[in-house]
Amino acid sequence: MECRPEAPPRTSGIRSDFADSTPYLAKWKPYSPVRAGLCDSCVHQKLIRTGRGSVFSMCLRSKTDERFPKYPRIPVERCPGYERSGK
Repeated sequence: MECRPEAPPRTSGIRSDFADSTPYLAKWKPYSPVRAGLCDSCVHQKLIRTGRGSVFSMCLRSKTDERFPKYPRIPVERCPGYERSGK
């Protein structure tokens, strides 16, 4: 029979400075929506949420007109394709 040293006790995976009763992610501020300028009120905007929680503003006009970037730099202050949404 092989003699192995005793394994160290398992930890919860939480850093020691966050080892209080509050879970690690609960210390982060809640999600805040992206501020995309004109895009926020445009019919061509689609918000894309990643699995990691990032949010991107996608311009649907980019699918039919190559002049428009798929993910414009924000905040957008001027846009020739802007159309106000009915929201």
